[in-house]
Amino acid sequence: DLCLFADDTALLSQHRDTVQARENLQSYLQVLQKWLTRWRIAINTEKSAAIIFKNISLRRYPNNLRLFHNNIPWKTSTTYLGITLDKTLHYITHIKNSCAKFKKKLLYQIPILRRRSKLPLHLKRLVYLQYLQPLLTYGCAIWGSTYPTHIKKLQLLQNRALRIITTAPVFIPRRVLHDELQVESIPHTLRKLSSSFYNSLQNHHNPTINCLARPIHINSRRNYPNMAQFADNIF
Repeated sequence: DLCLFADDTALLSQHRDTVQARENLQSYLQVLQKWLTRWRIAINTEKSAAIIFKNISLRRYPNNLRLFHNNIPWKTSTTYLGITLDKTLHYITHIKNSCAKFKKKLLYQIPILRRRSKLPLHLKRLVYLQYLQPLLTYGCAIWGSTYPTHIKKLQLLQNRALRIITTAPVFIPRRVLHDELQVESIPHTLRKLSSSFYNSLQNHHNPTINCLARPIHINSRRNYPNMAQFADNIF
């Protein structure tokens, strides 16, 4: 399968045998290389990466993929469209990166969010909802199916930000902070955004995109992306 979005391209191959999946990709890369050469299109192979999504650890990786006589190394995680995909699709690395980015941005905004700031409370709330919270929820329709323990880390960061905005002491329950500021909890926000996303796919004119909205019923321990709209309530 070939996935294109702007200048980002992903090649997908599904097979029980990782060696066969690699051969399928290599065959397509050979065709792609001829097409790129014919139309004189340059591609930066140094920015290319290969990853195998599998629940169990691989004892041995297949040979590296090759494009224009350059090796494409196998990696345990890679970023596509701003979402970090790890080999088990548990999105642990993505959550970790999102938390680090949020902490950094929150630190920059403390001068206008803390008690001595002259900014009104409703504008502080707006800064959080429009600038900070999207750092935690971006792409949640994909990674929202991760384990509740990872989602809890995001909720803890939101709690910290709301306490800074309201200058509330630690004994004030977090539910009170959310109710006073009319801010939804992270699990509720994930369910809301994910449900809106998958509902919009049902009426899409592209049949490939439209089929993504169909529920998946597979006897497996893996959480599938469209399960993000059923994120556990940990609040």
